[in-house]
Amino acid sequence: MWLLQASVLIVLGLITKQDLQWRLVSWPLFLFLALLGGIIHWQQSFYSVFFIEISINIVLVALLTMSLFLYARFKMKRSIWQVIGLGDILMFIALGLCLPTLPFIVTFISSLIFSLIIHLIGSNNLHHNTIPLAGYMSLFYFVLFLADWLFLDNSLFFFN
Repeated sequence: MWLLQASVLIVLGLITKQDLQWRLVSWPLFLFLALLGGIIHWQQSFYSVFFIEISINIVLVALLTMSLFLYARFKMKRSIWQVIGLGDILMFIALGLCLPTLPFIVTFISSLIFSLIIHLIGSNNLHHNTIPLAGYMSLFYFVLFLADWLFLDNSLFFFN
């Protein structure tokens, strides 16, 4: 189990580094995060509950993405790709596979708030005009998973 957990932390660290440095993340990292995090989630829950939870999480991500698309299209008069990157949406999907539904919702919203605060604090030092959302979220989940696995004994995964 510790090897899977260490691998998830490495992938989250790479996503953070790539997004903060280049505003571009290699898509296989999101696949690795989804697979490794999904395996950990699967090992910590009942199989039938696992599939229900990830289905709910993916539906929530789809609703969020659809809402963002509609807002960008009709309110902002922009393409969704001018508002959010594909890597950010892939990050949402990957995280949806990593956690049970209630912890996913709580930590997802918390990671968005964290991303906003970090960006507002550090936006004067950035050379880009875009927000590295996947990178900020990866940093948040890196710290969250590390604390959970070291000190809380996988309590994020036992919200069933």
